[in-house]
Amino acid sequence: IAETGFLTFSTKPNDASQFIITPNASNIAEQNITATSAKIVWNTAVATTTWVDYGTASGVYGQSAGDNTYNTVHVVELKNLTPGTTYFYKVRGKDTSDVEYTSQEYSFTAVLKPQISGIKVDVNDPYTAKVTFQTNVSTEATVSFGEAGSFDKKGGSTAVEKSHSIQLKDLTDATTYSYIIEVKDKLGNSAKSATATFVTPMDKSSAEVTNVKIDILPMGESDETASAIISWNTNKPTTTKIEYDEGIVSGKYSKSSIEDASLNSAHTVIIKELSPSSTYH
Repeated sequence: IAETGFLTFSTKPNDASQFIITPNASNIAEQNITATSAKIVWNTAVATTTWVDYGTASGVYGQSAGDNTYNTVHVVELKNLTPGTTYFYKVRGKDTSDVEYTSQEYSFTAVLKPQISGIKVDVNDPYTAKVTFQTNVSTEATVSFGEAGSFDKKGGSTAVEKSHSIQLKDLTDATTYSYIIEVKDKLGNSAKSATATFVTPMDKSSAEVTNVKIDILPMGESDETASAIISWNTNKPTTTKIEYDEGIVSGKYSKSSIEDASLNSAHTVIIKELSPSSTYH
């Protein structure tokens, strides 16, 4: 038999191995951090009280949150955080024997709330406009717009990005439009711009008529007059009307269809009571 002399050893006062931080710091930031709050979640091997000490500088914890209920699964919500600020924290708890355990330091950054800047409207022509702007974080964006202070039309993109360019189409020339920009990040934080306006210029160019088609409708045995369908397209919305007369072109148009005052790019008119076997211009 052989034996040593009496020796000593000491256990560590703060046993961090009692703690399993779930999820880790990076996953917490991805899943539980918002602009003004954060949920800190961890497990302990023994039941302890639940406390988080935190602050905005490493090693300096000026605030605490938690309770003295004994649990092995712990959830603490930190509130009233400052968006965009990095927080440092440790979790701690005492077991039923009044032994205190303390974790290592972790950190997270409160999410920035979306902010809109650099708004610019380029009116390309009397019927379209492009709204460009930036956000400080990646967001999707929508522009609500309309005439006379209404916002009944929308343009936007579901792409999540920081630089935005949105086309507004089917505008009316010489018209004042009001618009509001709305953005939302992947966590649901949103922001709105102030209401602003832009004006489309007067369209002084004439409409171009293309694709004119004439279809003579077949006559029945009892029909005394003929009918024709005339259709065409215009390069911009216009009213619809046909002026015509019998005979070869002479500059005289004594007959006409009833004008359709609605503005359209595709037009169709049915002309009735035409003389059979006759030429019209």
